[in-house]
Amino acid sequence: LQGGAAPQEDAAKRFNLKLSKIPTVDAQGRGPNGKPVADLPKSDQFLDVAFHTELNTESPLTEVQNNGYFLLRVDDVTPPAPKLLAEIKADILATWQAERRHEAAREKAEKLAERLKAGESPATVAQSAGLKVEISKPFTRENTEGTALPATVAADLFRGQIGAVATGSIQTGTLIARLQKVIPFDPNATPAITEAARRRVSQTVASDVADQYIAALNVSFGVKVDRPQLTREE
Repeated sequence: LQGGAAPQEDAAKRFNLKLSKIPTVDAQGRGPNGKPVADLPKSDQFLDVAFHTELNTESPLTEVQNNGYFLLRVDDVTPPAPKLLAEIKADILATWQAERRHEAAREKAEKLAERLKAGESPATVAQSAGLKVEISKPFTRENTEGTALPATVAADLFRGQIGAVATGSIQTGTLIARLQKVIPFDPNATPAITEAARRRVSQTVASDVADQYIAALNVSFGVKVDRPQLTREE
């Protein structure tokens, strides 16, 4: 098809191939109304190929799943243009309201966290704010799977002692966590975690030793690195 001079329409008719005309579509598969365009080819590559094809030219013949192929031609390109305020006013308002709710939740959480740090019980603080207390499953420094704890909150708790309080953002607002108990690590109970920890420590030690060795060689042989020259060459 590509090697001949016949337009796509003639080639499709000659070889009994499906020919579709795609209306205006953006790189995310949406039309001018902001909604997904129906009947787009079921291929993750289609839009990427379309937006990397020049106007009035045909794309390479591209293979897709299920032993299929597609070939496209870009007939028109709409220059990007900012949307009118009337078109995005509702989205802007919704975004602003969501940000304000998130900020208010964060400020409220910080005040509740201060009460916990002052010694009030989680049950008392939660009841006064109309919230509920949940006890998370045990978690490790690297793995909080099965809990609602963000990684930053887990890291803060691991740096503290029993009773430490930390806050962090989650999808629905702000979470407050208080460290209730520390379970001593048993290397025999979790051999996979123990082995992973050993590998990380070994890699860290090996990297540190290599860095120190290289630094010693630099001093011994008087090696100097021309940083400005390296920057220019990059």
